[in-house]
Amino acid sequence: MGYFLKLFLRFAMPISLIFFANYSSASSLEIYIKGLRSIESGHYTKGMKLFQDAAELGDEKAAFAIGMLYDQGLGVKQDHAEAVKWYRKSANQGFKKAQFNLALKYRNGNGVKKNDLIAANWYRQAAEQGLMYAQYNLGLMYDDGDGVEEDKIEAAKWYKEAANQEFPRAQYKLGELYRTGKGVSKDLAKALSLY
Repeated sequence: MGYFLKLFLRFAMPISLIFFANYSSASSLEIYIKGLRSIESGHYTKGMKLFQDAAELGDEKAAFAIGMLYDQGLGVKQDHAEAVKWYRKSANQGFKKAQFNLALKYRNGNGVKKNDLIAANWYRQAAEQGLMYAQYNLGLMYDDGDGVEEDKIEAAKWYKEAANQEFPRAQYKLGELYRTGKGVSKDLAKALSLY
C-alpha cells in the first residue's frame, strides 16, 4: 500500500460509532461507507462518485475525503485548488481535519494564495476543537509572529494544549519557553522534563 493511500486511510477513513452520530442522515452515512470501501479496494473513481453523492447530502467527512483525493491525486488528476474547494466546504461545516488541511494550504500557498492570517484563523478553529497538530502550528505562528502578532504567552498556551496530548514537538517548544522564560515563568526543571 502506498504512502499517500496510508495517509488517506489514516486521516479520512476512521469508521467508528463516534463519527456515525455526526451524519445528517443514514443515507449519507451509507454512501460514505460505500465510498470508503471503494477507496480501500483501489476503486478511486467509484469512491469519488460516492463521496460526491454523500457530500451533496451535506456530509462533511465526504467533502474532506474528496479534498484528500484531489490533494494526493488519487483517482483524479492532482489539483490543489480543487482540494482547497472541498476542504473549505468541509471546514465550513466544522470538520477539524479539513480546517487543519485548509490552514496548511494557506500557510504554504498551495492551491491558494499564501495568507498567514487566514491560515492562523483555520488553525485556531481546529485547535479549539482539540486537534493537536493545529494547536502546535498555531503555537508556532504566535511564537514567530506569522499571521498574528507575536505573543509568547499565547504560543505557550497552544504548545501546552498539544503537549498535554503527548505531541513531542510541542513538548520541546514548550520546554524552550520554560528554559528562556518567554511566555511562562523561567523553570529549568520544567524545561528538562519536557525535552
